[in-house]
Amino acid sequence: MNFECARCGYCCTFRVILTTEEINNIKKLNITDFFEKDQENNNIIKRKENGDCLFLERKNNKTLCKIYSSRPKPCRDYPPYPQNKPCREFNPLVRAYLYRIKINKK
Repeated sequence: MNFECARCGYCCTFRVILTTEEINNIKKLNITDFFEKDQENNNIIKRKENGDCLFLERKNNKTLCKIYSSRPKPCRDYPPYPQNKPCREFNPLVRAYLYRIKINKK
């Protein structure tokens, strides 16, 4: 797979379910109060008011993950299937996110 992250931050708007091991790894970074329960009682990473992951930092049209070396598996595994194109080409929801256009969902 030749996927290259463009650091747009789209993937950092997804709900990320945390395992106990992932919670403990993040706690080792001396970070507290970073997860909450969802409607299904899963532990998920908290989000900022704008929908971004709590650990996403945006600067100069680029993004930075504050816990990159300890990020959860869903974050490490993005995109979840082999891909040779940038997000904005293979995922129409990325275009909607980046360009704030409406996509008709079927």
